[in-house]
Amino acid sequence: MAPSWRKSLVIEDSKLNRSLNKKAFETSEFYLEIDKLINSTELNELLQKEGYCLDVKLHPIFLEEGTLFKTNQSNIKILDSKSDFDINEYKLFVTDFSSFMFDFIQNKTKIVFLFPDYDRFVTGNHIYTEFDFDISQLGPKYTKAEELVTFIKEKITAEFTVEPEVAALYEDFYYPAKESSYRATVYKEIITIS
Repeated sequence: MAPSWRKSLVIEDSKLNRSLNKKAFETSEFYLEIDKLINSTELNELLQKEGYCLDVKLHPIFLEEGTLFKTNQSNIKILDSKSDFDINEYKLFVTDFSSFMFDFIQNKTKIVFLFPDYDRFVTGNHIYTEFDFDISQLGPKYTKAEELVTFIKEKITAEFTVEPEVAALYEDFYYPAKESSYRATVYKEIITIS
């Protein structure tokens, strides 16, 4: 799981240095739902039973106040900046709009979205008012931790299989490199257009 940051929940100076607005963050629906998820005994028991762990990869802005992300659940781990993770180990990726999503698309991993504050998110709570593509084509979107736990409960025994129509989207998501690399391909396309 990789939750992204929210512009409305950070303090940003003129040099674009960012720090978490702890007071606003702790009372946000965004944080409260993530906290419910990472402290869910129901989810933890399910993960234990099925032999899974939920790793939570925090955005660097969140790492400053990493103590806000606490859990005593045995199969839910909060990764720190030194934690390595291999995307090949994961069967499911949970995010709102982390850029890690694009790595998991390339890796053909099942993706679901947890947007506790979706309505606020697309009205500028971050920097977006719309997305470049319809994220619901990639996977379901939930706003409550309980909804996500229900999804996991329903799909975990099938190891979060990617549906054929989503697999087709994954295949077509990236422009294929026609040259030796993407950089060479883009360079050649620019020369052709010029």
